[in-house]
Order: sequence, then C-alpha cells, then structure tokens
Amino acid sequence: MNKRGALALALECAVLLLLVVHAQEEVSLEGARLGDPSPKGLQGEAQCLQHSTPSHELGRGRFDALNATGGGHAWSGWSCDQVKQHFGLCEVDPPPPRECLLARVPWRTPLSVVKCCFSCCMQHWQRELGMEEVYHTMRNISLISVANGDAKRQSVRSRLLKGLPPLDSVVLQEGSARRFSVARMSNGQRKPWIIPHERMLERGGVVVTSDGAGLTEYVSRNITQILKKYPVSIVNQGDIAWPQAMRHDDEVFRSRNGFSLFDLPRGGKTVTVNAHASLLAPHDNFLLSFWGVKSLHFEAMLGDQAVAEDGARPNQFMCCCMHDRTGRGIRAARMMKHGLCRDWGGHAGKLTMDQYIGKLASSRMVWSPAGHGLSTFRDLEVILAGAAPVLDGLPGRRELYEKKFRSLPVIWVPGSYCRAQHFCPSVNVTPGWLEGEWASLLARRSELDVAEAYWPYWLYQLSTQIRVAAEDLTTTTTTTTTTTTTGAQPQQPPDDSPG
Repeated sequence: MNKRGALALALECAVLLLLVVHAQEEVSLEGARLGDPSPKGLQGEAQCLQHSTPSHELGRGRFDALNATGGGHAWSGWSCDQVKQHFGLCEVDPPPPRECLLARVPWRTPLSVVKCCFSCCMQHWQRELGMEEVYHTMRNISLISVANGDAKRQSVRSRLLKGLPPLDSVVLQEGSARRFSVARMSNGQRKPWIIPHERMLERGGVVVTSDGAGLTEYVSRNITQILKKYPVSIVNQGDIAWPQAMRHDDEVFRSRNGFSLFDLPRGGKTVTVNAHASLLAPHDNFLLSFWGVKSLHFEAMLGDQAVAEDGARPNQFMCCCMHDRTGRGIRAARMMKHGLCRDWGGHAGKLTMDQYIGKLASSRMVWSPAGHGLSTFRDLEVILAGAAPVLDGLPGRRELYEKKFRSLPVIWVPGSYCRAQHFCPSVNVTPGWLEGEWASLLARRSELDVAEAYWPYWLYQLSTQIRVAAEDLTTTTTTTTTTTTTGAQPQQPPDDSPG
C-alpha cells in the first residue's frame, strides 16, 4: 500500500471513530429533540416502535431513530442498547408497567425494531409472572411420563412438549403459549395431562390444549377441575371450531360444571384459534387468536424484510405454496382466467423456508384462504412479511376476525358458502379489483396495528388474572397517596384488576 492509500485509510478510520463517539454522546442529548428524555412504560415502547428503524448502511444491529415529527434522522448508528436507554425501556426502579406489552406496532415495522423495543418489557414480565420457571421446567420433558402402565403409550411423544420457541422470541408462533403451559395435554382425550408442580398452577398461568380436543368428556373433566381451582387462562389450538356453538357447548358446560367458559371462576380468559361463527356475542374474556407462524426458523429467516415498501415488491398477488383443499383449486382456476395465480400449483414443501419468505416479502398481496378452520399459519406469516393477506372461505370468518381483532392489514373477498367449492366469491377477483382494495388499505395505513402478530400482546391477555406482589404494592401505595390528598377513604384494588 502506498503512502496516499495509507493516509486515506487512516482518515476513513478516524471519521468512523468520530461517528461512533458522536452517537454515544447523543444518547443524553437527543432526548430534548423528542420532548421527553425518558418516556416510561407504554409510552416508551410505543415511541420506540414508531421512531426507530434499522440502519443497514451501518451494519447489523445498528439503528437510526427518527425525530418526533418523523421528518429525517435525528441520529444514526445507535445500538439497540442505546435506543433502549434513550426511550427509558429498561428501568429497574420503577420496573416497566404490565401495559408496556400492549404497545401499538405499526404495519411493516422492521422485526429488529420490534425485538429491540419489546425486549426488556417482555423479559421482565415473563420472569415476574413465573413464565420463565415454567419454561425451564417443561422444556426438557420430551416423553409423556404418566400412561397408566401402557408401555406403548409411554413412548409416544407429545406435540405439546417439543418444538418450543426460545424465551426471547417476539413473533407469535404456534408454540408461543405452549412453552409456558402449566399443564399440558395433546391429541384429544387419549393422552394424559402433565402437571409437574402444583405450585405453578397455584400461582396461575396458561393451560394449552391441542388437536381439536374441544369439550370431550375427558377434557371437560380434567380442565374443569383446573379452571375451578386455579387462576389460569385456557388456550385451545386445533382445526376443529371450539367452542362449536356458544349456546350449545357453553350451556352444556355450564350445566355440568357450574360456570361458563366465558366467565371463568378465577378470572382467566378463554382463547381459541378456531371458533364457531355463533360466537359473535360480546364476551370480554373470549379471544380469537392466530395459529402463529409454523416454523421455528421463520423469525430468524424473516429478518427485516417486512420493511420493504411497494417499490421493492414487484409481485402484485401471490397464490403459491399451499395444499389444495376446501375448493382452493377451483377458486384459483377462476382467478387464473383474469391473469392471476399463475404461481398456483404447489404446496410449501416445494420451496425452502427462505424461498417462501422471499416470495412473501416481494409481494404486496397474498391469497390466504381458510383451511380446515378459520385460522391458518399463512395469515400471520403474510402480515409479518409486510404484505396483506387476501382472505376468503368459511361462513363467519370475516365477522369473527373484525369482531375479535383490532386494525389488521387484511383484504376480504366477499362471498358465501357453497357446496361445490366451500366458498363462492360474489365478485370477480381481478387485478383491477385488487388494486382498488389495495388503495383503500393504504388510505387507512396510519390506523393499522399489528400488535396481535407478536407474543407480547398475548402475554398480557393471557396473564391478567395473575397477581404480582410488586404491582399490588404499587397500586396500594398510589391509592393511599391519592385518597389522603382528597380526604377520601383508602380503597383496595378490585380482585379482577389486571394489575
């Protein structure tokens, strides 16, 4: 290397060093630009999610943060730790309030930003609520330990005890709730329950059932005792609609057990990924959830591809990579006549996960018809990749989604049930129709919130019945201080307070 080249290299290194030092110094200076140097709790998480974006030019794990008006970069090259420090997200005293889990997540927020902004809040509450202890206790259990002496059944692996996401996973996955289930059961009524420590149930938490177990006699008998005695929420993951009908199933359950599925005696919630359309009546403690993403590798492979705007998404409408069931092939053939769904014809097994995610991230809209039930893995995978799922199929699907979810970036194909192909659209799905729906979606982009695509939202919903001593102390202290000032009598927080 000649002297001129060495001098240029030295100057470049000096400039980079100055940039790093400048970024570190601005941790304490840029707070004034946002108006609040240390926003706390929900406000902090929400501001972090709205005002940070990854800085790919400066390398992995570095961030650019936007100023309060969203116009231009206030600084660049911060690490995640610096971003968290600025927004006051990891304060120990006082710790983040539980409501930090409910921060709004704008559509197409990069995954690295979501992970960074939620990390301290999520880790604190998983630990405080006893979820981490459950996870570490259960994760090494791979075989069912109680099988009534049946040697063959002792060797059957339980779906609920394997394939669990790591503790720091922020994306909602199929196993997100299962990894914290304090009692586990799988495959309908034949498999036994696994309850390693009763004290975990006494503290409260989540109980997960699977494979369409529904209200069989076995499940009813076992779950009833747990729901009566312990402050738990119940999550049912299965293709079968559960509860199948509000009037029938809940009335039967109530007559047998003395309480409703929608008003659990110890304050938990009832959550299902597939529900009957009759469950449109308002029930604050009944929630419809997603399956979540299927692959444990999806989160790592997705990265920040969701951030791609329309100019980087050359494909208008994607149809590929799913099984042909419930009349999908017939409906795809109709769309082919209008120049759509040219990629139809193969299920996801013909692509690697990386290729599948790449196709999602290069598309604006993705067909996501119903399968055996209302919810599919694909629904959430599309949203997380920054595209909009185009949904159809099964009576009541739209009504349930719009009733139970908040503002999601979805497009609905109008139609009704028909025997030949399960769902008959009442419009021709053409490129022009899709463009009109896309324009309507973009017009309300500022209202969109994809918080339900991530685990923190569901961690909050499934744990409101769990009381935490630190929260009780804070609530009591605040109440006493307030009432002393006003001259009123101190009041204790209600028993059903979420904390």
